[in-house]
Amino acid sequence: MADTICPPLTSSLSGQSTLESCRLAPIDVCDKLELDNTLPMTDISYLETYSYHLLDDPSTTFSFASSLQATNPTGEIQVVHRINPINYTASSPVWVNDTVE
Repeated sequence: MADTICPPLTSSLSGQSTLESCRLAPIDVCDKLELDNTLPMTDISYLETYSYHLLDDPSTTFSFASSLQATNPTGEIQVVHRINPINYTASSPVWVNDTVE
């Protein structure tokens, strides 16, 4: 029987055998990676508050809140991918370098 390996930044309880059992792994505030000021659009982001439902059990909700005002502070959730939508119809026309032949 092959081991089930959860995707990066997730974990599961011992003895789980399916990917549906993988859950988001919170990152402690002191373990956050340093941001690179020279690459502002590729830096790492963290969510202070987040909640989600399990795929195999929609009645189970996991919530994360890292602020000191939270009843039970947890770690933060690292953003894996960001979507930055561009509205081409409301934007300036795409620039074309007409000095190059």
